[in-house]
Parts: sequence; structure tokens; C-alpha cells
Amino acid sequence: MYYAHSGLNSDKSDWQTLKDHLINVSEIAGGFADIFSAREIAEMAGLLHDIGKYSIEFQTRLEGMNIRVNHSSAGAKEAVEMFGKLWGISLAYAISGHHGGIPNGGCISPSDLQSRLQAEIKDYSAYELEIRELLKKTLNNRTLEIDKRLVQFQMANFTRMIYSCLVDADFLDTERVLDKERSDFRLSSKNVMKLLPKFQKHMKGLSEKAADSEINIYREYINECCSKRGKMEQGVFSLTVPTGGGKTLASMAFALHHAKKHRLSRIIYVIPYTSIIEQNASVFRKIFGEENVLEHHSSYQFEDYADADEEMTNGFHNSLRLATENWECPIIVTTNVQFFESLFSNKPSKCRKLHNITNSVIILDEAQMLPYEYLKPAVSMLSDLTLNYNSSVVLCTATQPVLDPFFSKNLKVSEIVGNQERMAKAFKRVKVEYSGNLSDEMLKERILKQKQVLCIVNTRRHAAKLYESIKGKAIHLSARMCPKHRRHVLKKINKLLDENRQCRVVSTQLIEAGVDIDFPVVYRAMAGLDSIAQASGRCNREASIEKGSVFVFEPEKIGMPGGWLSGTAASGREAIRNLESKDDILDAKSIKKYFELLYWKDEKLLDKKEILKRTNHISKEFIYPFKDIAEDFKLIENDMFSIIVPYESDLDEYKLLEFESTLKKMKFSQYKKGVIKELQPYTVQVYRHEFKKLNEAGALEQPADGVYLLARSDLYNLDTGLQIPNIEYGLGQELVF
Repeated sequence: MYYAHSGLNSDKSDWQTLKDHLINVSEIAGGFADIFSAREIAEMAGLLHDIGKYSIEFQTRLEGMNIRVNHSSAGAKEAVEMFGKLWGISLAYAISGHHGGIPNGGCISPSDLQSRLQAEIKDYSAYELEIRELLKKTLNNRTLEIDKRLVQFQMANFTRMIYSCLVDADFLDTERVLDKERSDFRLSSKNVMKLLPKFQKHMKGLSEKAADSEINIYREYINECCSKRGKMEQGVFSLTVPTGGGKTLASMAFALHHAKKHRLSRIIYVIPYTSIIEQNASVFRKIFGEENVLEHHSSYQFEDYADADEEMTNGFHNSLRLATENWECPIIVTTNVQFFESLFSNKPSKCRKLHNITNSVIILDEAQMLPYEYLKPAVSMLSDLTLNYNSSVVLCTATQPVLDPFFSKNLKVSEIVGNQERMAKAFKRVKVEYSGNLSDEMLKERILKQKQVLCIVNTRRHAAKLYESIKGKAIHLSARMCPKHRRHVLKKINKLLDENRQCRVVSTQLIEAGVDIDFPVVYRAMAGLDSIAQASGRCNREASIEKGSVFVFEPEKIGMPGGWLSGTAASGREAIRNLESKDDILDAKSIKKYFELLYWKDEKLLDKKEILKRTNHISKEFIYPFKDIAEDFKLIENDMFSIIVPYESDLDEYKLLEFESTLKKMKFSQYKKGVIKELQPYTVQVYRHEFKKLNEAGALEQPADGVYLLARSDLYNLDTGLQIPNIEYGLGQELVF
């Protein structure tokens, strides 16, 4: 008898036989891949993935012998021999990496695919007695819709999808046998199409309560367009809706009707900022029920919306936690980082969800925030999901980027809502003017003349400097403050605005997207036109006055960012310079011109790690650098450190948090990641040189590996957040946060 996994019983009554495991994984993986017409290929991956366990050495290991056995190379080798260099190699990548990750091709290191295929493997021939007959099926090859520019890229994506089906099936079957309690907590697959009546009921309630105004008439029109055009054939769509037009619910209307028309499995809402995610996920939970919405990003805590019934809540939360592993939920709300890094990953933990991205409506909220330096590979990935994996993509924003040239020539981007010019006029609640150069002294004078004003600058250092010059007469907001601190400050700001009291705010761009805040006057330091449009969305948001005022100004040198954000500001400046009138710098023509200037200024910047270039220079043997690509595709570079700050606000009085119990739990718990997540609302990100200064000042403690705690309370200020001692900044050292 050959076994796949050992249990606790000495008589082996709870051990899983290898044949059962291989058949189960094959059936589950095949079911996953059926949605993109690759059932037979995934079934073969399931049958072959563990045949190396048929060796006597591996069975001895299960008995307790402390030896290492390479069990994944056997199935990879058989796949190549059975199915040749195309599908066989694709299967070999998936099978050989089903534990540690899809390897690079070639044979440069022992972990590369070709090295594994040539490695000596313990005798596993016993597999022929148990499953040889099952492997005699004819392999029904999957035909991909090929974009000639991206053939190798598409083959790599297909391999990742088969890998996703395999590793998720492997995890689920093993869990079912060895951890039935955990398996029972998993959410059963639900039909997203059944959520449409809930949405329609909610929208009907909003419509009945809405005032009879021009704005609300246009909101109804936008929703009608989305509902009707949701019945269109699958593809790539743009949803261009002015600020205040209700694009969150409008895009959901399109997605639900589209899912019903094409029998799609889920809706994936992808957002650049966690501040927007928290708001949108909350709205969706109220409409569809908590059990139908999975919020998945790095700083989310399931305890944030705990139910009064603790027993039910624990089970419910466990189900949602498990759903983060493979996105088995009808509505997913996630970040650009989580979404795109998973699609380019080679690791089981991130790739398990990929097969559940197929057969979906993918809504990219604030589409202009697609990762600029990874724009080409990201859009190529969206193209392939649309062409080959039964998904539709919606680019949703008030400032639509010019992405058509980057999508496959086999696809056309279709606008969902017409009458753009008329809508823009109807929703226009602000006048945006270019004010030219403003020194800090001039800016200070202008700010102090206003009762309520928001000033958005480009760097944390500029925000702190400007705030210090008007301290006591303004409020500061930046990422130097931990998320919980920022939430407290935003609550205070909204209270002052609601009560029509004096409220002057100096902030970095973190206030621009998804923050529901409304000022009559906004000043914005020169930036990209998309950022300026976001800033204008914080002005006269509720149309409480006839026209709000937004002033775009050129700051002192201290206020200009470095890196690619300097390029967005330069493109914004050039687009403004080319306008006939500087009185309205956010019309459709100037936005289009801005993105053209930005994207075509230096095309190499749109794929800074040369991911597509490296992909398309692969040999016919499909020697693909899966591991290298995964390591290089990082939307957030790892050159920053998270510092836990002891912040708490109680009636605006500063006091230290009591960290002892949490830190003790972190020190001794085997689930450190979960404990660290509990502390994420108290973290501040710092650059390497800033971390070094804090360390040199003796300001840091390290309660666990990779975890840093601010030990000096004098370096965390209730007004401006974390203070970096003895730091000198040069121009362009700091990005916008």
C-alpha cells in the first residue's frame, strides 16, 4: 500500500492512500480548469504531481525516517515524455514547483527545471501498477487565442493557470483528509448572478429617496447605461464617470448584468488605495451581505466588523480568512498590489487564487493608477485574461488613461456611457485654475485668508515644513502618521467642516483618493493631471456652493518629488502649457493629451524591469524565467521598513499603547504574521536611510525578527506623526505618500 500523507493513528487507518490523493487532485484540478477549456491538461497535472511518492524511500520517510526525497521531479519528467515539448514542458513547470514555486527554466542552478529533469530520481515505477491506465487518456490540447507579440507570455500565463488549479486542488484535498474541521469552514461556491436582485432592491431604495435634480437624473442615466451595456459581449470596457457620478455602484450594475448574461463566477473589484477599499467593501457588504464579500489586502482585519454572536462570528470569520487563500467568494475587493503581483507570482500561496480570476468581471477602479512602471506587462496580462480566460475588464475612472495601444490588437476598448461632454458640464462643481509659482510665504498667506481650505503638496517634508509655519491655525495629514492616527484626524476634520468651523488642512496626496471630504477651496502643488483631478474631487463635493475653487501652483523646490512622479508633474505642466485657456485644465482633451505625453515620453519606463522583453526572447524550448519574473514584478519595492508606533488618541491627549500582551503573543506565537497584522493600524513606513537614522538614535526595539517598534515616544508627535532625527533631505529624495 502506498500513501500520500501520514496521519496520527499507528494502524494507518487515517492515512491517505496515494492513489486516492492523485485521483482526487486530478478531478478537482480538472473541474477548476474546465472553465478555461483545459480540463484534461489539469487532470494530467493532478495524476502526475506526486508519483515520485511511489518510491520506497518516500514511503520510509512517511514512516518517520528523517530523509529528504525529491518527489516532484518524477511527474515532471513523465509529463515531458508523455506530452512533448509544448504541453509537456508546461505541465513539468507546474508539477516540479507544486511545493516550492514554479522554477526558472534552463539549468543554471539545481533548482531550475532542466536541472530537475536531468536529476537522479529514486525508483517510482510502482505508479504503473496503480494509475498507469488512468494516464492513457487522449490529451485534448487547449487552443489559445494568440497575440503574435505575446506568444511566450501567453504560454507562461497558461502554465500559471494550470499550476493554480493543481496547487489549490492539492491543498484542498490534503486539508479535507488531514484537517476536516478547517475544511468544513470553507465557504461553499456561491452564484454571483443571484446577487442581482439584492442590488436592484438597494438601487430602487436610493432612487426613491433621491431629490429631483439634474445631478440625480444623470446618475440614473449612468446606471441605466451600465445595466443595458452589461448585456454586451465580453471584452474590455471603459467607464468614464465624472467625480460624484456614482461610479462605484454604476460599475457594479454593469458587472452584475454582465455576469448574469455570460454566467460568470465572480466580480473582482481592484483598487489602488486601501482607504477606498475600506469604504467600497463596506458599501458592498451592506448591499450583498457579509458572507458574499471578501476584502483582501495587507492591512485588513476581520475583527473590524465582528458580529455580536461570537460563536457564529468566529466560524464566519474563519470562512472568510480561508477564502483569502483562493478567492472562493462571489465578490472580491482587493488592491492593485495583491491582484497583479499574484498574477505574476510563481509561489503556491499567491497562485492558488489565479484559477478563480478566470470567468470573472474585473473592475479596475481609478484605472489611471495602474502601475506606471509595469504598465505594459500589466495591460498585457489583462489582455490575456480577456482573450483566453473568459473574463471581462472594466477601466473605471473620471480621468480615463489612453490604454488602447497597449491592449492586444485583437481587442477594442468600448466606452459604456455616452454623452461625456454633457455629463462633464452637469457634474462640474469646481473651477480649476493654474496660479503659477507660489512661494511658501505666499502660500501661507493664501491659506490663512480662508476659513476652510485644503492644501495638498507633493512630499511629506514639504507638508511638515508648511504646517510648522502655520502651526496652531491648521491641521497636518501625511503618511508620517500611522493609519489609526490618520483616521482620527480625518474624523476631526469632517466634524469641523460639518459644523462650519475653521478648518485649514495641509496634506500629502493620501487625501486625494477615496477620502469623503468636502472643502470650498483647494490648493494643489503641480502634479499629474490625474492627481489634480483627484484633488478637485475633494472640493465642493456635495455641491453646497455654486462653484468651488481649485488652484494649481508651482511649489518651491522642496515641494517637487523625485522619481517617476517628477515625470507625471512634467507631463501635467506640458499639457497645461499647450492649452488655449488655463481656466479649465481638466477637460477631456487636456486629460487625453496628458496621458499621451506621459506614456510616450519614454516607452521603456512603462516596463522598467523588461518583463515583456525578457518574455519574448525565450527559446522554442520554452525556457521561461518564472522565478525571476515573480521576484522582479513588485509594485511596492522592498526598500522600506515598517515601524510600529505607540500611538493612541483619547480626547486628543497623547498616551502610549499598552503593547506588552500583543508583543508577548508575537514572540511566542507560531502565527506571527497574524499578530503583526493586528498592529498594522499602528505602523509607519520609512525609507532605508530614515530607518538607519532611527536605529542610530537608539529609537528602535526589535521584539521579533523583521518587526521594529518605536521605543522613544518623543519621536512620535500627535500633530505630524513620526519624527526622523538628524535627517537631511536632498531634492527628489522623497516620493509622494
